[in-house]
Amino acid sequence: MITLKQLAIDLESVAKKYANQDAEVKKLLDSLDDMLYRAKNGIQIHTEEKVPGFYWFSERDLSKYRDLEKAYSQFSIFVAAGTRERYDELLKAVDDALQ
Repeated sequence: MITLKQLAIDLESVAKKYANQDAEVKKLLDSLDDMLYRAKNGIQIHTEEKVPGFYWFSERDLSKYRDLEKAYSQFSIFVAAGTRERYDELLKAVDDALQ
């Protein structure tokens, strides 16, 4: 079962893989630090909160790291959804729209 905690761990792991070789990834990881900490420690994140870092994918070149972009997107969608059930619904809606 997918949890916010697991998505946070995954995102942090993927980001750390690139952070030593790419300063922009390090900046992304730094901007996510508080939210990742809260997600990993079961501290509530409100659905209204904006996940930091979109800038690095839209205005910088981090989209070249497909696994990082995927991990960031999944984490962001879960935060916006608020629950695993709503997360599953949003993912299904996106998949349906792409078909």
